Amino acid sequence: MRFRGLDLNLLVALDVLLEERNVTRAAERMHVGQSAMSAALARLRQHFEDDLLVASGRQMVPSALAATLQKPVKDVILQIGSLVETERQFIPARSTRQFTVEMPDHLQLVVLPMLMRQLYADVRPPSRDPSPSLATGELDLVLTPGIYADPEYACEVLATNQLVVLGCKDNTCLQEQPDLATVLSLRQVIVPFDRHRLGLLLEEQQMALYSGRNRTALIAPNFGCIPACLVKTQHIAILNRRLAEASLRSFALVMWEVPLAMPTLDDIIMSAERTAQSQTHRAAPDGANLARPVGDYPVDLSKETGAGEGIRTLLVVACHEEPPTDSRVPRRPALGRSQHYA
Repeated sequence: MRFRGLDLNLLVALDVLLEERNVTRAAERMHVGQSAMSAALARLRQHFEDDLLVASGRQMVPSALAATLQKPVKDVILQIGSLVETERQFIPARSTRQFTVEMPDHLQLVVLPMLMRQLYADVRPPSRDPSPSLATGELDLVLTPGIYADPEYACEVLATNQLVVLGCKDNTCLQEQPDLATVLSLRQVIVPFDRHRLGLLLEEQQMALYSGRNRTALIAPNFGCIPACLVKTQHIAILNRRLAEASLRSFALVMWEVPLAMPTLDDIIMSAERTAQSQTHRAAPDGANLARPVGDYPVDLSKETGAGEGIRTLLVVACHEEPPTDSRVPRRPALGRSQHYA
């Protein structure tokens, strides 16, 4: 199909050529012969009256015009892809669409069990910077702590996390709600974290408590392995409530409130959508806020809806699914409204 003199199929070729910057590799990606890809490049050059890709030593680099075209062409291809994949209705049990979602380990233990009961999703561990994968469409969604929100992408609040103290049930210091002095007397298991970004949220005393300053027992590679490291020890960890509650199902642990006012920490859904998103907030269980309304809670998972909203709804439900009653530790009363505890 031609549009204003251009065969629109050539936009797909242009997108791949500008990514690969190599005719042979571009041809392999598009499953066509090298001569066919060379012909496509020739037609693109004729239409735009520009070389688009020029030789520089042993590689090809985009011309000035091609550099300005690369992002809008990619955006068009992604939008067309989203349009083509639009489902009239999204019912998880019947959908054949595959979603690729990146999420940190502290959400995997909370979200994945319920999510996998509803649909098939390809879940990747977090990379250092998921932005390129979102831009190319390799990732559909990224779940990440709010401190890593990228203003170039649409961001929605998935859940608001409260921090709690987690430790072994046999820990003699955790047989009742510990005070601050008790918590500060215990060695702590932590993970590497971005002190600069977190320092924008935490005050000095809060950072000292969260980071286990001068009392670190172990720097674990990820949050997911921390609960097992607390069993049969006198150590503690400060984790978000949902991860702590999930760990109570598998380990002999106990959970208490943090005896110091701490801010809540958001987890967000980041996507490549660049259209303005509604900022209407809807209250969800445990005081979580959703940046976009995804339907009443609890959600009827058989409800017909678009696939984009459907996967978001499933993630929200998964994040707020209550653990079995017999595995839960009764929650302590709030220590103070300013502490944001439920």
